[in-house]
Amino acid sequence: MKKLFTPLLLLASLHLSAQKAKPLPAVKQAPSSADYAILKGHIDNHTGPGSDVMLAGFMGNRDITLQVDAAGNFGQRIPVEGQMMDIYLRDAKQSLFLKKNDTITCTWDAKDPRKTFKADSKQAVTNDALRILARIDSATSKAYAQMQHSLYSKPATDSARFAAINQLYNQEVETLSQGILSEGLKKIALDVYFKYVADLQALGLMQRYSLKVLKPNDKTRQIDVFSDYPPYATESETWFKTSSHYRDFLCNYLRLSSLIHSHSANDYLNNYEPANFPLRAYYSGLNNLQITEIRDWYAARVIIPSFIHYPYEDCLVAYKDFLTKVKTPYYADTVKAFFQSAQRLRPGAPAPNFTLKDEHGKQVSLSQFKGKTVYIDFWGVDCGPCIDEIQNHAEALYQRHQNKNVVFLNICVDAGEPAWKAKLKELNMHGTNLIAQGWTKHPTVKAYNIYGIPHYYLIDAKGNIVNNNAPRPSEISPDTDLGKMEK
Repeated sequence: MKKLFTPLLLLASLHLSAQKAKPLPAVKQAPSSADYAILKGHIDNHTGPGSDVMLAGFMGNRDITLQVDAAGNFGQRIPVEGQMMDIYLRDAKQSLFLKKNDTITCTWDAKDPRKTFKADSKQAVTNDALRILARIDSATSKAYAQMQHSLYSKPATDSARFAAINQLYNQEVETLSQGILSEGLKKIALDVYFKYVADLQALGLMQRYSLKVLKPNDKTRQIDVFSDYPPYATESETWFKTSSHYRDFLCNYLRLSSLIHSHSANDYLNNYEPANFPLRAYYSGLNNLQITEIRDWYAARVIIPSFIHYPYEDCLVAYKDFLTKVKTPYYADTVKAFFQSAQRLRPGAPAPNFTLKDEHGKQVSLSQFKGKTVYIDFWGVDCGPCIDEIQNHAEALYQRHQNKNVVFLNICVDAGEPAWKAKLKELNMHGTNLIAQGWTKHPTVKAYNIYGIPHYYLIDAKGNIVNNNAPRPSEISPDTDLGKMEK
C-alpha cells in the first residue's frame, strides 16, 4: 500500500452530484478479467424473459440480463473484473460479490424476494461472507436509507451528523466481526468503511472527523481498513481490485479535492482557464497516484464523463495529454473509443436526427424544426433535480421565448407511458413533450450520450449542435435569448 502524496483538502461541490446518473458506457473487457464466475439458480413465480443484474466494473456500473427459462431457472458465466466484483440482483434487491472461478447459486421467490433470498458458494469461507453480507443488509439497509434522508434534508450540527454516521457504521462493523476472518470478510469491511466515509465526504466532514471502531476486537484489529491511520489516504492495488466502493471514493476524493501540488502541473494549468474542471481533476490524479494502472484508470474515469458534462474544448485538452501519458492499453483503448462518439457531438457538428412519440401519439422528428433554435431537455419522472428545474425555472424560460424562433423539446427517458403522462399532467409542462423509454438502451439516448439527467442540448437553426452541455433553465439569465446564444 502507498499513501497519497497530499493531505485531504476541503472538498468542493460538484455539478454532477445533483444529477440522476446512469452507468458509463460498457466496455468489452477490463484488465485481468480473463477468469469467470458462474451465477446460477432459480426464481419462483418469475415473469418475463430475464432478470437484470448490475455489475460494478472498473469503468462504472453496467447492466446485464440473466436469461431465465420458463421454469424459473438461470445460469450464466460472468467475467469478473479484478479479484472480486460487486453485483446487484435488481429483481431480488440483493447485493453480492463474485470471485473468479467461483459458483454462486441464488434462489428467491419473486413475490417476496427479501424474505426468501438465499445465496450459496461452493467455497465455505465465501459462504460465510455472503451470510454476513445478508445480515448487514437485513439489519441496517432501512436504517441507512432513513439516516441518509435525515442527513441531507434536516438541519443538524456537524457533530450530530458525524455521530449518526459513526453509530450506524459501528452496527455494521459489529455484525461483520461475527464472521470468519477471510478474504471475503476483508472485502466486506472495505465496502462498509468506504460507504460511510463517502457520506463524510459528501457532507464536508472529513477534515474534522474520522470513522472510529468503538469496540475493537482481535478480528477488527487484523483488518487494515479499521486502522487508526485514515484509510482514505491510502493507495492500494489490492483494494482497487477488490472494492468498487473504494474505487468510487478514490475517484471522487481526488477529482473533487483538486489535490495539485506539482509545480510543473500548476505551470501547465496556468496557460488555461481556471474553470477548466476536467483538466484540474485529471491532473489531481496524475500528481497524487503512484501506481500506474490506478493512475490510468483514474484518468479514464475523469475524462469520459467530462465529455458528457463539460465543454468539449476543456475536455479535449485533458484527452490529448492523456494519450501522451497512458501506459495501460485497456484504458487507452476505452477512452479512444469513447472519444470517437464524443466528436460526433462537439459544437458545430450536425445534431443526430430522431423521431419520437409525443403524448398524443404523434411521431415528431428533430428534422422538422430546421430553421428554428431547439432547446432539448432530457429529463425523468423520478429525477428530483429534473422536476425542480421544470417546476421552478423552465416555465419562465419558455414564456420569455414564446414570440421567438425557439422550440422546446422535453424528452422523458426513465418511464413508461402511463407514468410519463401522469407526470406531464401534474407538471403542466409546455413545449413539445416526447418519450424515449428505456433509458440508456434507447437509440436516441445513446445517440446523444445521455448518462445523467437532467441534461440539456442547444441546437441552432441549421440543425447543428451549439452546446452539448447547455445550461439549465436556472442557469440562464432573464435577458438571455437562446436564439442568439448560437452566434
